[in-house]
Amino acid sequence: MTRTKRFILGVLAAAAFVAPTSAHAGGPRTISCSANVQYLLNNTLRNSYTRDFTVAPGVPFSEDLSNAIRFKFIDAIATLDADGKSTNVKFIYYADVSAIESADFSTDLKVPGDKKPVTTSADSTYWSSFGVAGNHTTKWSLTCVALDD
Repeated sequence: MTRTKRFILGVLAAAAFVAPTSAHAGGPRTISCSANVQYLLNNTLRNSYTRDFTVAPGVPFSEDLSNAIRFKFIDAIATLDADGKSTNVKFIYYADVSAIESADFSTDLKVPGDKKPVTTSADSTYWSSFGVAGNHTTKWSLTCVALDD
């Protein structure tokens, strides 16, 4: 084996050994989340979603709960924050709740590496006389925490 080939193989072997170590040292790799979404029509629960899941940079969470007449997609993506210590979780929700109505939102949550849970939540309400008339409300919360690696 020539010197060049040995050198290249040595660099590749070192990179394979060091890369996982530096990724681990950079911040939390696995995030545990709990999502709760409720869609109400005239203050009556019509559609809900509750799920615990984990995400990590490069390991997204995705769920398709569609059926023959309704679409329902949930996605979560984790990326390491620029500070190198926190992880950003993007949560995306879409549910087709009637022939012309949908409940959809996305949110970002910065999860610190200190293993303390963080939560974001909101609700959105509108009234419509078109299609399914009434008061349409979507309430959601997302809680995430960094896990031990």
